[in-house]
Amino acid sequence: ITGTWSISIDDDSSDDSQSDSSNDDSQDHDCDSCTTDQLTEVLTACTDWYVEKLERNTNNLEDNYTAYRFNFMADGSLMVNTGSSTLTGSWEASGSGNNIQVVLTVAELTDIEDTWTLHEIELYQGESNVDLRINGEDRLRFQNNCTLGDFGGGNSSGEIDFNIFFAAPEDFSELTDDWNIISYSANKIELIDVSGGDGETDLLTFEK
Repeated sequence: ITGTWSISIDDDSSDDSQSDSSNDDSQDHDCDSCTTDQLTEVLTACTDWYVEKLERNTNNLEDNYTAYRFNFMADGSLMVNTGSSTLTGSWEASGSGNNIQVVLTVAELTDIEDTWTLHEIELYQGESNVDLRINGEDRLRFQNNCTLGDFGGGNSSGEIDFNIFFAAPEDFSELTDDWNIISYSANKIELIDVSGGDGETDLLTFEK
C-alpha cells in the first residue's frame, strides 16, 4: 500500500503552488500564521537551495539560474554559488503572517535582489519550497530536496498541517485528511483533526 504525505505551514487555501502561473493564486493568503522564526528554521536547516521558479514582469527567468545554489545563514548572510564563482549578500525577514517581508541583497543578481513578501512555506516528503511574491505578480520560489531539518522534539501551535492521502484501500480513507500536529518527538508524532461540520475530533498517533 502506498500513499503520499506532505507538511504545509498554514496552507489552508486551494492554492497549487506547483502551478507555473504567476497570478492564478495571487489573492490567496497562505501564510496567516507564518513567522520569521519558521522561515529562518527552514531556510537555514537546508543547504544549496535552487531557483525553481522566477518570474519578473511576466518573464520566466529560472533557466538563467539553473546552476546557482543559495545558502542562507542564521546571521543574515547569504552565499550564492553560481557554478563558477561565489557571490556574497544578505537576507533579512521581518513582519508576521501574510506581511512577512524578505529582503534579498545580492548586488550581482538584479533579478533576485528585492523586497519580497512570503507567500507560502511547503514541506513535502523529501522536498521543501519557499514561495515569495511581489504584488502578486513577480514570483520567486526556492526549492530544496531536503525536508525541515529539526523535528527532534517539541510542540506545535497546531498551524502546521500534516497532509496524508491514500487512494486505496477503503480502510485507509479515514487517514486521508489535513491533520494538525499537536506534538512530536524523535519517536512519536501526535495529530488532530477537528471536523468542520459537527466539530468531532479525531486523533492519530504514529510511533516507531
